[in-house]
Order: sequence, then C-alpha cells, then structure tokens
Amino acid sequence: MVTSFATVLMAMPSLATAASESCEYTGPPPPSPGNVVGQARVMTMNVFGQNDDSELQCEARLKFIGERLAIQRPLFDIIGLTEVHPDYVGVSCDGEKLVKGLRKNGEYKSGKARWGHPETSFYEYDGGTSIFATSEFDWEPYGDHVERYSPKYKTRTAHGFVFARIPIVRETERVDGRVAKDRRAGMIDVYVTHLYSKGSGSNACDQECRYKQLHQLARGIHERSANSGNPVLVMGDFNIGGPNPTADQCNGNPGYGDIMEVLRNPRDIWLEAHPNESGTTHVGKTEQRIDFMFVLTDPYFTNSTRQLVLRRPEQVRLIDWQMPGFNVPPVGFNSNGPRWIEGPFDVSDHIGIEAMFEVHELGPDRPNEVVKARRGTPTTRSEKDELEGDKPEKRKVRDHRK
Repeated sequence: MVTSFATVLMAMPSLATAASESCEYTGPPPPSPGNVVGQARVMTMNVFGQNDDSELQCEARLKFIGERLAIQRPLFDIIGLTEVHPDYVGVSCDGEKLVKGLRKNGEYKSGKARWGHPETSFYEYDGGTSIFATSEFDWEPYGDHVERYSPKYKTRTAHGFVFARIPIVRETERVDGRVAKDRRAGMIDVYVTHLYSKGSGSNACDQECRYKQLHQLARGIHERSANSGNPVLVMGDFNIGGPNPTADQCNGNPGYGDIMEVLRNPRDIWLEAHPNESGTTHVGKTEQRIDFMFVLTDPYFTNSTRQLVLRRPEQVRLIDWQMPGFNVPPVGFNSNGPRWIEGPFDVSDHIGIEAMFEVHELGPDRPNEVVKARRGTPTTRSEKDELEGDKPEKRKVRDHRK
C-alpha cells in the first residue's frame, strides 16, 4: 500500500460493497475536546474458551485471565469478552473458571455480569459473548439485550451480539467520610459482538454472509441506541481483517470496507491512537487484526451530546498475557499430588485491546465545539442530584447466569 496510514486516517468515505476488498480506514478524526464529566477503562478479548489444547489447560487459561482482570488498577469499568462458554463436554471448557476468578475482588457480580450468550438449546452450543461492568445494568427483557446472527449455524460458538446500557459512576470520598457518586458521565451503550469465521460445508460463512451480519448488527444498534442520548461503543471479534500499520494489506477474511460502510465510518480506536504501530490481535498463517474497538458517530446510531475521547494514545494497548504454567491434578490413589506443567503459555489465540476513555460533554447545540467547564460547587437541583451521597434505589435484575 503506497498511501501512508496518516493519510488513510483522514480519507474520505468510500463506496464499499459486500464484494469490497477495501483495506482503507475512512473514519473521522478524533473529536474536539469538551467538558470532562467522567472516564471509563474498557477492554475486549476473545478468550478462546475451546479445549483444543486440553480441557485442563483451557480452564487454567480462563482462570488466569479472570484473576488477572480482578487485580487490575484501576479496574476495567467495562469488559467485553467472547468465547466464555458453559462446559460442553468435549467441545468447550468451563467459563465459570474465568467468572469466579474475575469475581475474587468482590466486583462484577450479580447485575454487573452477563456471560455466555446468546443462549441456545441444550443440543447446540452457547454463544459465549459476555459483558462485565463495575456498575449494575439492566438485562430484561432478554430479547432486547441479546441477538443471534443469521444463519443460525450449529457451530461451537453461537455468534451474535449482546447489548447493555452501562452507567459510568465515579465515586469520591467527601471530607465528612461519605461517598459521593458522580453520575454526570451518564451511560454508554455497549455492544459486544462475534461474527462468523469462514467455517466449512453447511456452516460456511463467506464475506457476503458476514456482510449481512454486519447489517443485522447495524439495525440492532439503530433500534436500541439512535434515540438513547448515549455514546455507542462496539467491540469484539469481527473475524474480518483490518488495516494493520505494519502490514501492506488487510490479512484475514476480507470485509473491512464493509465494516466502514455498514457502521458508517466509525472511529477505529487502535488506528486513531496508533496510526504507525502494529495492532495484531490474532496470529495464524499471517498476523491479523480482526478484533476491534469502534466508537460510532453517525446520527443513524447515536444522538448523544457526549463523546468518548481517548485520554492518551499510549493508554490504548494490546493485552498479550501469558500464564507461567498450570497444575494437573493427581490421578489415582498412588499419585503424589498435583503435577506442575511449566509454561509460559499464551492465555488465548487472540490478543485483547484496552483503552481509557474520557467522557466529554459537548452541549446539545454545539456538538463539535468546546463547552466551557462548570466551576465551583453545583448550585442547581439537577447538578446537586448528579453528585449524591446516598445509594441509588437497587433495580431488580434477573441474574441470567450465575
């Protein structure tokens, strides 16, 4: 590719089609700054909840990921994972290992965690698409939050997307010891998705198939978020190769131009932060960038006056963890105890992405201009309500999977 990535970042939208081989990023430049009203640390990863290595090693990997997430400082406000499955004998390993490890810090419990979706019947395989957050979010009715892609193949992962409207709440301690909850950042509409890979035979899904799934995702976002007043964040495993600054082509399944067309030129957060650095998230025959974090800006998807603005480019990072090894439990009465299998081992066949966003209020009449920051103590009733010391009324939320 002759065109530099700095130029690509500012390129005008192209007329991508389902047959497009475009490897061009046509998203907008970073938004103008406004009044900072909150921040959110976000990550996504396909955790490879399949027992292709071995069930013991797979469960050890998931446990390691969960426990590693639990000790992050600061914690991730929003976690979007794919392939966190229930235990299907011979097919996947038990996603509970990850979830229990993640909950060791007391967070991500009950109404703050939904994993293993979309649900399928007992003779099929669960989707494994999951959202965890540090604040509670609604999950009813189920159909409003989970959608399975068509065609509904019986593959090891039931692909689709999950949606949650997640409050961004910042807690600060007052001089009198009471905890103030700053809710000015409002909510973020979060979508975590997993599109089909190639497959084979009756389960084959080509570029045209994924193009239709992108349209299903776009319609789902429009229906849920176009009038919500919230910023829209979409992330996950797209199984489509995107532009990688250190490669001269989009390695992986074709269709990045389809993403740009169907999601109407979203902000590709890795390219926005690192236009000249490798963003590889999957290593197969070639280094591929197939996992993405997008912020949608088109009015078809969002009418928000708040923007997700990257705090600093260096806080957009790849998550490439390794575990040192794992224990194999004793077998039989004559065993001497667990046996340690020395690593290191990659925690997944994918590499995750993280970003630190600030939530900027831009004002309803000047979406692209700076709004002067409010100073001093809040004086209006609405401003006082935003900084409250009492706990909000707890919503009744069905804990779909514990």
